[in-house]
Amino acid sequence: MSRPHPPLNTVQPDLGSARPGWDGDDLMALLVPEPDEAGVLTSQRAAANSNGAIFGGQLIGQALMAAAHGLSAKLAAHSLQLNFLAPGLTDRPLQFDVRRLLSGLNFTTQQVLGRQGERLVFSAHVSFHRGEPGPEFAPALPHGVAEPESLPTLREAVQRFADRIDPAARERISASRTLELRPLDAERFLLQREPSGTVRYWIRASGPLPDQPCLHQAALGYLSDYWFPMAALSPHLGVKVGTGLYAASLNHALWFHAPVQADDWLLVEAQAASTTQARGLTQGKVWNRRGTLVASVAQESLFRGWVEQGGTLTAPYHAGRAGDAALPLKPRRG
Repeated sequence: MSRPHPPLNTVQPDLGSARPGWDGDDLMALLVPEPDEAGVLTSQRAAANSNGAIFGGQLIGQALMAAAHGLSAKLAAHSLQLNFLAPGLTDRPLQFDVRRLLSGLNFTTQQVLGRQGERLVFSAHVSFHRGEPGPEFAPALPHGVAEPESLPTLREAVQRFADRIDPAARERISASRTLELRPLDAERFLLQREPSGTVRYWIRASGPLPDQPCLHQAALGYLSDYWFPMAALSPHLGVKVGTGLYAASLNHALWFHAPVQADDWLLVEAQAASTTQARGLTQGKVWNRRGTLVASVAQESLFRGWVEQGGTLTAPYHAGRAGDAALPLKPRRG
């Protein structure tokens, strides 16, 4: 008797909510906690990922906004390090405990704990800097990158290759409304192995955001957890969605180098740094379309459920050799 496949798990956020009060479009509503009756910063809204937990990008953005709450506008976040400790439950409010760790002349560091009752969902450290004069250097925008307007959206690309993508994964990708992503090479991005482990794409928030620098940084945090971990799979798999692997973010880091406008196009270059022990580390750079490096990103993710096939490890739903994009996916059973 064949065993049923495990539930479909990818890292694509399901932009729906188990709680009322979010229309599925307003990114600001997801990112900005509000004080409750006791004055504790609280979020009543949730975007769920494919595992049914709160999407990690929302937690990243909320951690930054909670850390910045009440701080001087002269301070700008320059780094964030966050550990995901437990899946956030979408049917419960999330509370943010903020503790000042450093209050200096030029730097302020905040610790943010995301809680649901006794359940600790994440722990983050966010550091702020007033800014000081100094020499500047940053890698230039990669040469010859196509303008985003000339490229198909991810939704269009998925529709073009619909017969080679798991139907459930296809539906989830097409349902995204808070962001827009345009891969530089859509077929390679979706369906082909990348031995170098490097993927590039343009991304932005779908709707306009208020002119609040911290909110745009939080929105970049939200965007940076969408698809970015997939680079760690690119050396191993062609089709990287609907694989049957259990995927979860373990930790995330952001460094801000320049002001960011998250509702304008940002180029992401994501590089697989290592895959080992079912963990994948992705590192990356983010430029605005004027060529300014605005941020660096690193994330470690868990990809669990590999199966041995022909002496190699592959994903449960892949047919034939791992990463053979020309072969169809096996139909889901069970």
